[in-house]
Amino acid sequence: MKKNTFFLALFLILSLGIYAQEKIHGLAVITEFDDFQYEASDAAIDSLLNQKSGYNKSNNVGSLYEYFKDQTNGKYEVTHTIVRIRFNKNMSYFRNSTGKNPDTNKPWDWGQAFADSVILKVQEKYPDGIPGLTRYKGKPDNGIASWLVLVPFGYSAYGVHSAIPFKSGNEYIPMNHIGLCDIGKGPDYMVRIMAHESSHAIFRLPDVGYQKGDNLSIKGSAGSFCMMGWNAGSKNAPIDYCAPILLTLKTAEVIDISSDFKGEISIKSNARDTLYRYVNRRNPKEYFVIQALNHSKWYPTHNVAGHPMDIGLAIWHVVEDDKAPMSPWFRLVQADGIDLMNDTSTKPPVATGNDNRVLFGKKVKSVNGRINPMLSWLDGSIPSLNITDISAPGAIMNFKVGD
Repeated sequence: MKKNTFFLALFLILSLGIYAQEKIHGLAVITEFDDFQYEASDAAIDSLLNQKSGYNKSNNVGSLYEYFKDQTNGKYEVTHTIVRIRFNKNMSYFRNSTGKNPDTNKPWDWGQAFADSVILKVQEKYPDGIPGLTRYKGKPDNGIASWLVLVPFGYSAYGVHSAIPFKSGNEYIPMNHIGLCDIGKGPDYMVRIMAHESSHAIFRLPDVGYQKGDNLSIKGSAGSFCMMGWNAGSKNAPIDYCAPILLTLKTAEVIDISSDFKGEISIKSNARDTLYRYVNRRNPKEYFVIQALNHSKWYPTHNVAGHPMDIGLAIWHVVEDDKAPMSPWFRLVQADGIDLMNDTSTKPPVATGNDNRVLFGKKVKSVNGRINPMLSWLDGSIPSLNITDISAPGAIMNFKVGD
């Protein structure tokens, strides 16, 4: 076999992300009641959401602004105007047994009904509106790009909206995709919950961490390797977006590995700027995407449940859905060839362990469809992809393609 040095320009096809840098300015509402007030000042919450670098309070490793900028390779800068409102009522006013929101007489759903009450209260305090709010993807007919509500009960975001628009400048913006965030009364506050809920709003991502098996209609669990799954991140800090999400966002360069390529590839662990992909020649919507994972700023040693986060080479099987472009089917190709993430006999039924079964590079140094049944296309056929000589986990991981 002729051994080639890996040169991007010679052997790979670059597929650039479609997004230029986008600045999003949203609204964050601190919601208080007679029987509940936050310990943090407006300035403290502003730092939690908007600090440009070095935010480390309450064991966070960065602000919400830092998280989105890091995850999108600098393509998105997300900030929020902070406002505080006070309902001169106890929480029980809303959490009552009537089944309706007493402010609007609409059915209580823990999301949309409460969103209307929040907007009414914000309008009361700011009758002239709040300038500078941006719309989703900047389109004039879209609703607000990001709307967070700090509230001591419930989580909700995707598909929840207020029927009441809000004035910003000379226009009224529909208040779609509220993010209800219970971050605690204090003094510790978490970026993790807000990162999850605002990912729904900003990118219209569903809970894409839940996938199961070969049946695209059945939901399972992708475990701690996906921030959109709840079993992820440290106590207060969120986890890196996994490779399938990054592909969906199109914020990184995608390097396509051709079926006839033979050579060595080097991958920077936890890279947000470059992803490596091997596409099914019979179905361009189906592919394997490869990334390297190592403990880092947004990839902690343990997840929020206390389970260790595995490190090594991650190979994801992804199938795009034209009807749901932000919600591809995907699963992790595990080193032992067993789909542990969807094995309900394990406790918990997610693959997070530091036991060499999950990611490649510690014990399992090679993979192809003949030795690992998970490295196959949905129709059961085996790709020609053959990966060998996978290096040990580290800041840089190397492997060879072809034989």
